[in-house]
Amino acid sequence: MRSAPPVAVICDGGLAWAGLQAFLPALAGAAVAAWISAWVDLPPLGVAGAVFAAAAFGGLLGWHWLRPLPAPLVWDGACWSAGSPAVTGQVEVMVDLGGWLLLRFWPDAAATPVRWLVVSAAAAGGGLHGLRVALHGGPARPAGGPRSAERQPG
Repeated sequence: MRSAPPVAVICDGGLAWAGLQAFLPALAGAAVAAWISAWVDLPPLGVAGAVFAAAAFGGLLGWHWLRPLPAPLVWDGACWSAGSPAVTGQVEVMVDLGGWLLLRFWPDAAATPVRWLVVSAAAAGGGLHGLRVALHGGPARPAGGPRSAERQPG
């Protein structure tokens, strides 16, 4: 069986992923503010102000700290590498929604942490089809997953 041709994409998740990572902390901040406001019996306008301020603060924090940095993912025809500087490893498809992929990257070095990569159709451009071919048509993985039991942390 021939291996998939080389492909390189940028994993940044796109605008929708960044928006989701801002929305969830905003929602959590709004919920906490509403809960606290119920305990201190604020007037309705005070509750609305507290909820809005907490949601804005949570959203800004999420946008700033949770947004993934763009990372290159490269299949050279023989092995995967990700990040800058490039680290070799294996890739698993966790979610494939057509125009959006969530991938788990297992570095070969046991000391390097697992990375989650998000690929959007907009960021991958013409490389999305080649990426799918490489991901779904790559070499078979061992039944126990990318890391054997003796390499699992903990």
